[in-house]
Amino acid sequence: MFKRLKRLKRRWQRGQAIIEAALVLPILILILFGVIGFGVEVGAKQIIYATAGEGARLGAYYGVTMNGSACSIPSSTQAKITQAVADNFAANKLPHFNPSQDLTISAQPTTVFGTGSTNQQCLIRVSIQYPYKIPVPIYAALLGHPNGVLNLTGEATYDANASS
Repeated sequence: MFKRLKRLKRRWQRGQAIIEAALVLPILILILFGVIGFGVEVGAKQIIYATAGEGARLGAYYGVTMNGSACSIPSSTQAKITQAVADNFAANKLPHFNPSQDLTISAQPTTVFGTGSTNQQCLIRVSIQYPYKIPVPIYAALLGHPNGVLNLTGEATYDANASS
């Protein structure tokens, strides 16, 4: 009789383990996909910041023009920055990037005070807005983005020595 009870108890425990696994496994899978999606998002954000920094550095390298107290970026420099940013996105395999909509390049004048002198310089700023598609739809809803797109932004500013 005790053998029969032991056998029933083992069978009942196996069934309990299957039910527990069926309840816990979907939650664990959801957490796993969330962690993977978050990691991809952080990686995309790092790529955006690095790309914006590279674009601003290129703008400072190729130079801006100073007209009185206003700075401007030559169209050839803007084209080089846009091409470099687009190439960087393509090299890092980030889809859905449209430079004409998602990239802003601007030059702003600033005055730098040195030791006993005043220099007028330009700051070149590159801003990128990237529409990141959230891979797990339930996380998109939880984050408040029902369309599943999160706009990631990155910005970098470099000093560009402008000649007056």
